[in-house]
Amino acid sequence: MTVLGCFVLLLTGSAVMTEDTFTTAISVIVSEGQESIIPSAPKGMMTKAQYEKLSFAINKVAQPAIGVLGMTGNILGIIVFTHQESKLTSSIRVYLTALCATDLIFLTTSLYESVLEYMQPYYPQSITMLQAYGRKFVQPITKGARASSSFLVVVIAMERFLAITYPLGANKSCFKRCPFVPITIVIASNIIFCTFIALSFEPVQQPDSTWKAVISSFAKQGNFLKVYGIVAEVLYQLLPAFLVSSFNIGTIGQLYIARRTRKAMSQGRPTGNAADAQATRMLLGVAIFFNICVIPSFVLGLMRLIRPDWRVGKERLLISTATLLGKLLSRINSSSNIFVFICTSGRFREISISLFKKGEQKQNSVTEMSFVKSTSD
Repeated sequence: MTVLGCFVLLLTGSAVMTEDTFTTAISVIVSEGQESIIPSAPKGMMTKAQYEKLSFAINKVAQPAIGVLGMTGNILGIIVFTHQESKLTSSIRVYLTALCATDLIFLTTSLYESVLEYMQPYYPQSITMLQAYGRKFVQPITKGARASSSFLVVVIAMERFLAITYPLGANKSCFKRCPFVPITIVIASNIIFCTFIALSFEPVQQPDSTWKAVISSFAKQGNFLKVYGIVAEVLYQLLPAFLVSSFNIGTIGQLYIARRTRKAMSQGRPTGNAADAQATRMLLGVAIFFNICVIPSFVLGLMRLIRPDWRVGKERLLISTATLLGKLLSRINSSSNIFVFICTSGRFREISISLFKKGEQKQNSVTEMSFVKSTSD
């Protein structure tokens, strides 16, 4: 099982920005609309009609549904991790709460964009205006929240590796004693990243009264978007992918060695801290699922950098389809943490069930009091 886990991690070293990645800014800013897709396709390839059906199923059905479920799950995660009965280490609870919060922001803004796309045929002028301003103000928040979530996964993977490999030294590190410091650094760096994205676009009204986001004069200076896109490709994709995969492989290896050692010392009876093992399983599950869900983004980013002519040629349909799947997987990734928590942490399940039971008991007590009051009257 350990060998299989390491093999999966090696294959899934991938990207961060699973939204339509920042390298889309390298090309001229146009929508992923139907006018940019070839009207016909060679035999064996997806046609325009098939792409439209796939786009409808993903953009207007799957993404909003997954987004709503993910928002509900992340809200539940925030409630559970901030609950006083949670027995997890305080630093782990802080990291997981921050992860749920950033995923919640990402899913909320993504749902807003999906609603606008759904309403665009009915109110073209108003919706295109909101979309144009959204590219300047909403999309930077979406991308920043997604990047913050991804770097928090890196921090979580690093914290677990240090806690397993150097347990005494890890207790004195800032990851354990001051968890707000790494979180603040991640958020501050992504605020700068969002600011540059916001300055790169300007909403402009077209002659037909519709709106469009165009490249600003700031971004046109010295091929800013192209250079910044390549830098973002490395910093926000290759680096986090390498770090998460490396820390996960190291953690799994250390757990395997420790398990073999404990078995030998206890004559086959495994011992150890059950709470720490539970937290490790939870955080490893988050990191591994993160790697699995972001493969298309990394491949898509490389294709856009290596073959920019594919954006306008017959491969445009392939790029657009990959973008749709990348968006869907980014929603799944931000929505899947709740299932990882439920499957790997018995304490999380207990607190969740107790919260629902307390809510039912409170509702029943209120109903009984109102019934008694009504009968006494």
